Parts: sequence; structure tokens; C-alpha cells
Amino acid sequence: MASVLEYDNLLNAGPDDVSEWVNLIGPRNKHDILARLFQQLLCDKGVDITQIMDFELTRQITKDPDPFDSGGYAVIHLGHLRNRLHDGTRVALKFRTGGHWDNRDFERTAKQWFRELSAWAPLKHRNVLELLGLYYCPKHLPAFVSPFCGQGNLRQYLSENARVDRLLITLGITEGLQYLHRQGIIHGDLHPSNVLMNDGIPLLCDFGRSRVEGRPGFTTGFAGVCRYVAPELILVPPAEKVTKESDVYALSMVTLETISDKCPFDQYTADHSIIFALGRKERPLRESYAVEDTIWQLLENAWDEVPSNRPPLEMFAAKIRSSRYS
Repeated sequence: MASVLEYDNLLNAGPDDVSEWVNLIGPRNKHDILARLFQQLLCDKGVDITQIMDFELTRQITKDPDPFDSGGYAVIHLGHLRNRLHDGTRVALKFRTGGHWDNRDFERTAKQWFRELSAWAPLKHRNVLELLGLYYCPKHLPAFVSPFCGQGNLRQYLSENARVDRLLITLGITEGLQYLHRQGIIHGDLHPSNVLMNDGIPLLCDFGRSRVEGRPGFTTGFAGVCRYVAPELILVPPAEKVTKESDVYALSMVTLETISDKCPFDQYTADHSIIFALGRKERPLRESYAVEDTIWQLLENAWDEVPSNRPPLEMFAAKIRSSRYS
């Protein structure tokens, strides 16, 4: 059993100094100890999880043995959650690739895992995917448990539901992003695959590259899908860290695709071509997209080369609302 001093050392560690807690919990993968440990850790870092019921969900979940999906840095399993709040609810279990104790990159993966956990855990909004809790398995970083979204990601949903209200979906994405910014969180990796759909409602997800303002260890720079990444994150040496303004740029590109059914810079197929286009200050071509003039003007403002010229999200949301009712 860990000593009080060991726990004190653990609680003073941050995302960029996890070796102590990695060493502490690595050989002691005991459910009850870890559940208390992570709850203590989150609370000590200013993350309020008092409203998260049954944060340790291992014994309440029946996990499917085979992965449902994989890609990037995660493997997704499905499961069924049964407790006093859920009666067989389908859930998704997100396991970090490289999260096994014996992996040579485990400490780096653990830093990323902790970054995502501490950014995601306190979030509660109808347009943000909820973190229900953690699922523990032997000698591996715990999996994140969230509701299963059977309608897939934004691009998949739109391809199968052509007649939906696309401005309403855009408004939901915008309001989710507004909420994140009010909480001091920069998403940092907004694109259609990081918007899940459930009952027609868009849910922002994947906070592995998010930045929490004012919190040490959260200074994420460029990473992401080039079509949606602001030019200052790619072209400025050294790369700028993600900002609220770079999120607004990403939102403009997601909005363009949501409304027009065509991805940004659809004339280019390779990332390097898009990067060169950004270097030439190119933007999506007006004649290639079926978007009304008022929305196009909003998008042009939101993908402005100068970050400070991009509109605040409140203005962006107001323009989308007015367009829906005009």
C-alpha cells in the first residue's frame, strides 16, 4: 500500500511530471485504490467531479471482447453499463494506444492520458460528449467511458441524412465550443471526426490535444487535420500554441463542410498541397461551394489570416441563428 508521502507526491504532479504517479500505480492496478487515487488527483487539480456518480465503472460494465473501432491513438470497445442510473446502456470504452505499463512510450502516453482526463472530466453541456467514468483493466491505463453515439461522426451522419437542418447542427457545434471557451478550454483539434452525433445532436469529443488556459503542462501546439488547422499553427516558426482564435478558424471550416457537403480545399488531396496553399494565403474557392452570401461572409471573417480579426463565437452563433430564421 502506498504511503501518505507517496500520495502527497502524486497529488503534486502534473501532466508534464507524471513519473512519480506512473511508478506508484503501475505495479498496483487495484480497482479501489485507483478509483480513489484518480478522484483525489482530479480534485486536487481543481477539477470538480463531485457530480460524477460512480466514477469507477469497471464492475458495472460488460465489455465486448473485440474492438469496435480504432485509429490515431485509441482503440474503442463497446460495452453495456448497468447501475442505479443505467440499465444496460450502451457505452464506448476508449483505450489509449500505447497505454500498457510495459510500453516503452508509456510515460509519454500517460501524460497525454492525464491531459485529456483533466480537461474532459468536469465538462457538462448538451453539445459536449459526457465522460461517464473510467474502466480499469490489468496493467493498462484506464479507459474513458462515454455514451455510445450510434449515428457516427458528423461526416458519416450528414452522408446518411441529407435533409437535416445543417444550420441547427452548426449552431450546436458553435454552442459546444462557446461552452468550452467559457471553461477556459481550447479544443485544439476540431474537425468532423471529432463531432459525434446522437439523436441528431452534435457532441464535441476528443480532448487529447486540448489546452486548458492557465494550467501548467497544457501548451499544445500544432497537431491535427490540415484542412481545419489555422495557418498560424502550421506556418509560423516555431508553431503557435492553439488559441480560441484557432478554434474559430477550425469552426469556419467545419461549418463550410456541414452546410455545403464538400470538405475545405476540396481541390487538393494531399496535406502538403494544403500547407502550400495556406502559405499562398489561399482559402476555399467561393464558386466551389453552395453557401448563401451571408454565411460565406461570416466564414471569410472567421478564417481571416489575422487571428484577432476573427469574430467571437457569440457573434458567430448570432449570425447562424439569424440565417436560420431569415
